This record gives sequence, C-alpha cells and structure tokens, in this order.
Amino acid sequence: MNFSERNKIISQIKEESLKTKLKAYEIQKSLSEKSELISAWKVGGTTKSTQKAFKTESSYLGPINKNNFFYKKKEIFLPDSLKNPQGELEIAFRLSEDVENINLEKSCFKALDFFDLIAPAIEIPYSSKNFPESGLYFLIADCCASGFLILGRETKLSEEIFKKRLKVTIDRIPQEIGDSKNFAFSIEGVLYDILLESKKYSLGLRKGHWVSSGGISKLIELPIDEHFQLSSNFSVSNKITINKNEK
Repeated sequence: MNFSERNKIISQIKEESLKTKLKAYEIQKSLSEKSELISAWKVGGTTKSTQKAFKTESSYLGPINKNNFFYKKKEIFLPDSLKNPQGELEIAFRLSEDVENINLEKSCFKALDFFDLIAPAIEIPYSSKNFPESGLYFLIADCCASGFLILGRETKLSEEIFKKRLKVTIDRIPQEIGDSKNFAFSIEGVLYDILLESKKYSLGLRKGHWVSSGGISKLIELPIDEHFQLSSNFSVSNKITINKNEK
C-alpha cells in the first residue's frame, strides 16, 4: 500500500472507533504489507520526550516496507511528494530470532541473545496527520507515521557497545547529535520493551528485521543532493547522498 492509499484510509477513521491500543494495531495490520515485504520497524515511546508527548510509558511500533528501507546504499532517491525531508538520528538493531519464539523473562534478558548487528540510522517519518495532537492510537494505526529508514554501516553487537554512551552524527550538521542518553531506559531496557510490545500485540517481528530505536535527536532538515557522512562512535562512517527526485 502506498502513502496516498494509507492517508485516505486513515482520514476516514473516526476517533470514537479508536479507543484501545489493540484496535489501533488491528488497523495498522490491515494497512501493512505482506510480512515478506517488511524489512524494518519504526519505534517510538523510547525517550522521555515522546513518552510525555503521547502519554505512554511503553514503546510502539510500525512496519517499514522493504522499498522504503535503505541498507548498504550510497545513493538514495526519495519521492517528489516528500518536500524538504526531515529525519531523526537513531540506532538500529538487527533481530537474530523470530520474536514469537522468544521467551521474555526480564530477570535473565540479554539483548545479545536476540540481536546480532547494530547500525546508525536516519528515520524519515511520513503522515498526513498532525502529531502528537492526533494522539497515540491514531499514530499506531497510521503505522507509527513510518516513512523511510536509512542505515549506516553495521557492526557486530557486543557487550562493550552496551557499556558505551552511543552517539550518531551527520557531518554536515555537526551540532545535531543523536545520543543514547535521551532514552527513557538503558539500551537493553529499550530493546526489552520493544520485544515485549511486539509479542504482546503479535506484530510479527522476524529474524533479519531491523528495529530502529526511536529518535534520539530532534527532527532535523536533511542535506539534499550532496554527500554527507553518517557516523557513530560504534561503527565505521559511510558516505550517503539523498536525492529529492525518485529515479
């Protein structure tokens, strides 16, 4: 389903029909692509600011179609409809197990048992609704305003990485830093909460899916038609170009 079709359906939903998170996820699933077309997941509710804005204490997820997921790409083309694209700096983790098969016991939870790779990321939201004014349930129904996800260079996840304060930057905008200190929980706590949400609502996260952490920077205007370096303190930098017009 393309963005215009999604917008049309979301615009027809009445607020009184969205009274629970379960109902919101049911609508999201009806809008989602076939599971084999999902490559990644957008996440929210992992920072204190988003928890406050959407009045929640837990994370929420929305699927990202493989055509809107850019992994190991040096040149990226976005649709004409996305004028002056803005994005958030994030951290993405790759699942090494199907979530449905995971037994989640918080007392013995180790993220390394369920995730194997980590990468810096840029998440570009897309929605016709106004958030946070439209509320959490509309956000979830609208696939959490998922748009596009750009991944930088991945690296193997390790205990040493979890001990660090992780940072993500774009060299053209050095003053804007994605910082793991903005998470509401520890990094492992964030990943546990994401898996818990997925399992509770049967969202279908699979081995090989990338899960992006939620914005740990403010929404920033991205450099267009020029090379930039997406960097972090846990992986090698790589050069990316975002182009305005789709080929």
